[in-house]
Amino acid sequence: MKTIQVFAFAALVVIGYVSALVGQEQVSPNVEYRKWDATTGVGLIGVNRRDVASTPWGGTHTTGIFTAEVGRYWSTHWKTDFQLLLNERTQFPSDYVFTPDTGSYSLTQTERRLATVAGAVTYQLGENSFVHPYFSAGVRLTPFAKIHRIYRFNSGPPFIEDSSDRTIVQTRPFLAFGFKSYFNERTFMKSELLGSAGPRGFSHVMARVGFGFDF
Repeated sequence: MKTIQVFAFAALVVIGYVSALVGQEQVSPNVEYRKWDATTGVGLIGVNRRDVASTPWGGTHTTGIFTAEVGRYWSTHWKTDFQLLLNERTQFPSDYVFTPDTGSYSLTQTERRLATVAGAVTYQLGENSFVHPYFSAGVRLTPFAKIHRIYRFNSGPPFIEDSSDRTIVQTRPFLAFGFKSYFNERTFMKSELLGSAGPRGFSHVMARVGFGFDF
């Protein structure tokens, strides 16, 4: 198992352990709360290109996302969240080198894969109110593919001389802030802003809105 995957697994274990600890918080017998909630939604995510590749091209790569999330309450305020994000497969160039002596150039593209998974610990304010603000901290695992091609010029159009593909799993911590706005005692609308940092500054930002229910 790669080091980055070991780190990600350890982080998710810590999230679960912290949630179990806060689940020992004493709850008044007069306060009833449902143990689970589920949410689906849509949003936009902006990814710093330099955070996923040593690229001379900066800027932010933005794409739409679909989110699905399940949360487990351990008390009226503390919960654990596990989330799945789905987005279209998108590519952007991350490196380009031209070699005039051989008449060839190499191009590396970074592809964001379909699914991202995340785990978080959430603290929710308020009890039995219309709006519940909340804060979350967690870790996100995002797969990327590095697609490297070497092209050579001849008398005709360029042809592929060599190629290689590899997949990396990027692990990033994140912080989120949002609101759960209830329509009734079980169904709600959820709005959220999320930010993450990496070695090269910000990693990604996300805004999403969804609908869910407690059960």
